[in-house]
Amino acid sequence: MITNDRQYKTTREKAADFARVIEEFNANSHERTVVHPKLLRAELKAMESQLAALRDEIDQYEQLKSGDL
Repeated sequence: MITNDRQYKTTREKAADFARVIEEFNANSHERTVVHPKLLRAELKAMESQLAALRDEIDQYEQLKSGDL
């Protein structure tokens, strides 16, 4: 749970990092022939889940700050 602006800024940066990593992962997944496809999908799903959690925390904090709860 984000409780202050510093945590908000850090969480936004982490979310942006995850989004970037997911894009790179998708762009380069065809190059990973040594790793089983199920493992690649599991890794992608884990990153997407973490990104969704970060975005949810960001949304909650923004609603809290705006008084729109």
